[in-house]
Amino acid sequence: MGGCNKRTGRGRIVVPNEIREKHGERYRIGELSDRVELIPLNDDPIEGFRDAIGDAFEDESIAEIERASREAE
Repeated sequence: MGGCNKRTGRGRIVVPNEIREKHGERYRIGELSDRVELIPLNDDPIEGFRDAIGDAFEDESIAEIERASREAE
């Protein structure tokens, strides 16, 4: 896992170059009960999210995932 990184004065998180080269430039922030995770975004954000979280939503359609996301807001 990556090392400790600093936050800039503007609230931005600095992601090391080697991680950006491996996982890309765009991330979604996932807030869990015990931590915050950066989830790399690929060309299909839903598929990238599924890749990152495993089979937690395996049997749900994109519409069901979107509906659950809206209800959680």
